[in-house]
Amino acid sequence: MLNDLKMRAFLIHLWAFVVVLAVLAGINLLTNPMTLWFVWVLIGWGIAVAAHDVALLLQMTHRRERIFNDPKMRAFLIHLFLYVAVNLVLLAVNLILTPQVWWFYW
Repeated sequence: MLNDLKMRAFLIHLWAFVVVLAVLAGINLLTNPMTLWFVWVLIGWGIAVAAHDVALLLQMTHRRERIFNDPKMRAFLIHLFLYVAVNLVLLAVNLILTPQVWWFYW
């Protein structure tokens, strides 16, 4: 598993995500525990890590369907995943912070 360059790149990305988030959470909780701002980093970077994982899983599967073998189809699915994930996050932020004003669809 560690011999595969793409898997190694994903593991480095995941490791950096976990370490940096732990440091940011520590800074946030030590300096201002009433305002949890590190959660926004968790959400944003978490979407990127998840997209990296989806790309890796689509590429590493040994199935023969076009969706797994065609690079354009894989790119489309990764971008579709990102689009849906980001819009769901925007909807959640809209509902949590300003439920009286619907701005997420703009």
